Amino acid sequence: MQAAAPGPTGAPAPTAIGRRSSLRITAASLLGALSGYVVLAVVARSVSLEENAVFVTFWSALFTMYGVLTGMGTETARSVAQAGLHPGVAGRSSVAAAVRVGAGVVGLGGLLLAATGLHVFDAEHQVLAFVVALSAAAYAVEAVLLGALSGRGRWDAYAGMLGLEAIARVVLVGAVAWVAATVTNVAVASGAAAAMWLVMVAVSRDVREVFRAELDAPLRAYLGRVSFAATASGASAVLLVGFPVLVKMTTDKAIFDLAAPLMLAISLTRAPIMVPLTSFQSVIVAQFVKNRSGAGRTLTRAVAALAALGVVGGAAAYLVGPWLMAFLFGPDYRVEGWVLAGMTVASVGTAILTITAALTQALRRQVAFVAGWLVALVVSVGLLLTGLPIDQRVVGALLIAPYAGVVVHAVAIVRELRRPVAAAA
Repeated sequence: MQAAAPGPTGAPAPTAIGRRSSLRITAASLLGALSGYVVLAVVARSVSLEENAVFVTFWSALFTMYGVLTGMGTETARSVAQAGLHPGVAGRSSVAAAVRVGAGVVGLGGLLLAATGLHVFDAEHQVLAFVVALSAAAYAVEAVLLGALSGRGRWDAYAGMLGLEAIARVVLVGAVAWVAATVTNVAVASGAAAAMWLVMVAVSRDVREVFRAELDAPLRAYLGRVSFAATASGASAVLLVGFPVLVKMTTDKAIFDLAAPLMLAISLTRAPIMVPLTSFQSVIVAQFVKNRSGAGRTLTRAVAALAALGVVGGAAAYLVGPWLMAFLFGPDYRVEGWVLAGMTVASVGTAILTITAALTQALRRQVAFVAGWLVALVVSVGLLLTGLPIDQRVVGALLIAPYAGVVVHAVAIVRELRRPVAAAA
């Protein structure tokens, strides 16, 4: 890994990501996507169709919480990267303080939220709400550490933490499914993987050292910015991984109970693009902070690449998607080709929204950053309430809603990039 040059106070400055480290992060991200496929396939073949609908809802709720907490990671990445550019300023807080406060607040808040009984789970499966809460508290620490590693340019440790969590989730769920395949057991196994950062603390000096990294502000200011980031990432999490929960809340129970194939299709068609991109989110923010002048060109190239990927992926989903669903999950899991193609193309819009959000956050346009995700969420809910058949509602919401948010972000980005660098600082 490329060494970081020390700043004026001896703290290492952020390093640019190299090709080798980029490949390792990509591999770890793809491993995360693959682990999701494996877990969903193992559970689908281990429990009944009705029980799997419960697990898919749990999976969606769990990764929605993880998605909310991604905001902590991206803001930490921005804050640590910015502090590295101007080290030694008095009154700043540290990553260690952010870890302590973040895990405590998330843990307490999650338990209170679970105790209120929001009816996401039926009476027989209420314990799953507490599994989500406890796993989220563990993931809060991982999110902050990933952000700090990104801001410091510790890319190999970043990739290692991502990869270890993915491997642990497959191993734990596979072992539990083999021994005692119940919804609760596999849910606990899946949630426990979020605590694998403890292993990384034990084996990686980079991870231990990053606890001492500076933030670019006192703790209160940092937490204020995190609240903006968490609000935006909460809306994004609903659109990215929590969509099945949103569909459940807007769909008759009798219809949703038979919708496990459609809910799985949402996860499957999004994972190839969104899991790697989500893993790179903190990296993207940190890189935009360090290279503001080239941000517009980078964004344009990324959108073009995603559009091409969407066309190819949509065609493949239409041709082989229905067969692949039945092969992976069994004959009960059949979804029409046009639905799978529409969902795959829709993932491109969500990916573009994710990148414009990262740039908006890096430019510190916090209001626009949050507004873009909230507008996309509102449009999505509106489309789900139209009363159309469930497959049409789902595909329509996934296709249209992200671009409403992209417009909000794009306006803010264009205005900010037109400002002189000195005025923007």
